[in-house]
Amino acid sequence: MEAREPLEQNQEKQNLELHDQNTKEDQIQRGSKNKIH
Repeated sequence: MEAREPLEQNQEKQNLELHDQNTKEDQIQRGSKNKIH
């Protein structure tokens, strides 16, 4: 179990970073849509 923990933590970190990236891209896309209207 102890050997697994760091891997799981790394995965959580990657998932958070991915979510952060997606949120930023979402905001950028929404921003460009708002500019068009």
